[in-house]
Amino acid sequence: MLTSAQQNRIGLRPLVDETTTELAGFCEWEHRSGSGTEQYAYEIRLNMSGDLLAEAYRESNEPNHGDPKWVVFETRDIRGLPAVIRSLSTLDDHCEVIVGTGNGQSVEISGVIGTADPTMHDRLVTAAEWVVDAARA
Repeated sequence: MLTSAQQNRIGLRPLVDETTTELAGFCEWEHRSGSGTEQYAYEIRLNMSGDLLAEAYRESNEPNHGDPKWVVFETRDIRGLPAVIRSLSTLDDHCEVIVGTGNGQSVEISGVIGTADPTMHDRLVTAAEWVVDAARA
């Protein structure tokens, strides 16, 4: 879904898993051993059914022990498509970008890292833009 050059440009480590089925495509970059500064997990998921954008809106109002489930929930336009950027904490250590691509299909890009990184949000939005561009090509 992303070229090697694109992965390197936004700081994704070597790909650890790539799976494709009739209903979804999935890529994962992960490192969970070592100190907190070295830990990360990034995922890109293309869903051919089960509209994740609609699900994100449904979940946006679900409480978590009386508090909102999502600390950050921002609507956005990515390459002319409706999108949501959300986080359980801050966009610097947990971020999900969900883009509705039409007909119940969607793209989800998520990242979680051990040490806050103020660039993570922008990097994941850039990845979402590139995935949308590739799908349109």
